[in-house]
Amino acid sequence: MQRRERHLLANHYLANAKALVFAGIFFNGSEAQQWLSTGLKIYKQQLGEQILADGGHFERSAMYHSIILEDLLDIKNINAPLELDDVIARMVNWLNIMTGPDGMISLFNDAAFGIALAPAVLNDYAAAMGIHGIMPDSSCDLPESGYARLVSGKWILLVDAAPIGPDYQPGHAHADTLTFELWHDNARIISDTGTVQYKDSDIRSYQRSSAAHNILLVNGRDSSETWGAHRVGRRAKIIKREFSQSALIAVHDGYAPVLHQRKWEVRQSEVIISDFVNNADGEQIDVFFHIVPGSTVELNENTAVIQVGGQTFELAITGDGSSTLVNNECSFYFGKKEIHPVVKFRAKGVKIVTRIRRLEVACQ
Repeated sequence: MQRRERHLLANHYLANAKALVFAGIFFNGSEAQQWLSTGLKIYKQQLGEQILADGGHFERSAMYHSIILEDLLDIKNINAPLELDDVIARMVNWLNIMTGPDGMISLFNDAAFGIALAPAVLNDYAAAMGIHGIMPDSSCDLPESGYARLVSGKWILLVDAAPIGPDYQPGHAHADTLTFELWHDNARIISDTGTVQYKDSDIRSYQRSSAAHNILLVNGRDSSETWGAHRVGRRAKIIKREFSQSALIAVHDGYAPVLHQRKWEVRQSEVIISDFVNNADGEQIDVFFHIVPGSTVELNENTAVIQVGGQTFELAITGDGSSTLVNNECSFYFGKKEIHPVVKFRAKGVKIVTRIRRLEVACQ
């Protein structure tokens, strides 16, 4: 009761509230009633702040979102005196939008597979509580949390045009502004690198850095200044954001006075990512594409041929510059490191266009 994590707030404070509600319901006496009252008060105060209008948790991690959703379902399941149906329904819908066709969560910010319940399990749990989520079959915008899902044919693109997180608690944020993850059919092709641990270390610093995400860097500088295990200093801000069913355009100021604009377009035949950097005379521009582990990549000048999930794709970069292929570490699961290929494009110009399409490979 006296050790509530008010110094951290965010998901920690909601976890405290759940413990107090459970203890208050399953024990008897005046002290238990005080626990229950305090837990309910925290939920009533915090849910309106932490769960955004589009259903996303304000720390903008699908993993923590899922953990909090499970907690709310547990609270509803024990018939605690708290009205949760609306917030649960919004959270389920947000999670479905931010889940790939492989059934796995997006890996934006601090996130890894296998920590929270899988989205399908959470959907079943909610359905058992009488709350049925909507499965997206077209493009969707999540304007309050800042994410979007772009769909065309078998392409699904999840886009991060989001704020860094709550200003007072960005501990689970990464320097990942304007990153994305891409699927074709059920195959994840391009992904963020995940999270292996929270200890302040070289791998923790790398996985929070911009170079660990599918974004553009200026002069090797992170778009936001992540430091320590859970700190953020200077923060990129989204200064323009336009969504349509086939495209999203966003601009951020993380490299000010240089501004980075990215446009994602999804078409039946291809995905197009257009980057433009203004005020960038003489600046070093790098663009990263992190290919999922288990894939093979062959690079010929500025065209990469990617084989993954039994499919073959072409990633072709147009712009004044050159590409390299390197191997680096990623962590889709806590405590587990994997090697995956990374395509890096170093540009001399300020406009880079990347086209990704599926190749029809003739049978031998």
